[in-house]
Amino acid sequence: QEQENAIKLMEKMNLIEVKSFRCIQEWHMVVGIGGNTVSDVGMTLHYTNGVPYIPGQGIKGWLRHSVIQEIFNGNEEEAYKNAEFVAIFGTKQNEESKDNDMYAGNIIFYDAYPTTVPTLVKDIMTNHNKEYYKGNKGSKLTDSEQPNPVTFFCIKETE
Repeated sequence: QEQENAIKLMEKMNLIEVKSFRCIQEWHMVVGIGGNTVSDVGMTLHYTNGVPYIPGQGIKGWLRHSVIQEIFNGNEEEAYKNAEFVAIFGTKQNEESKDNDMYAGNIIFYDAYPTTVPTLVKDIMTNHNKEYYKGNKGSKLTDSEQPNPVTFFCIKETE
């Protein structure tokens, strides 16, 4: 609540402009799977209140990737030539440029939180070709290996 009040005050003073939106989740979702957890299939939880959330950097990364794919036909170098893209997302850090403002971009992406209490459900992933993905020489993509099902929790879709 204090953060919202501070943002509203800064908006009234014309220091910032805030755009927010709501999304409807259409299927199970998990953010942070494979992160640094005991089981490697954890989900990102807010460190203070334990609520699942989407970090702002993840939203920025998803949007940036989508823009590069849809507007620049997957060509990242072309995107960096576009002034609006650079203003929003920043540029690659390089040794010639010491301008950290341009590297970061001018838009701040905040974390996304559920508006209702999320329902957790179990999901499963099964790697059928673990030797191949480990990079073992001679391994081929076949269904002859013994799959190892891994269960994990995810957030149930919005009803």
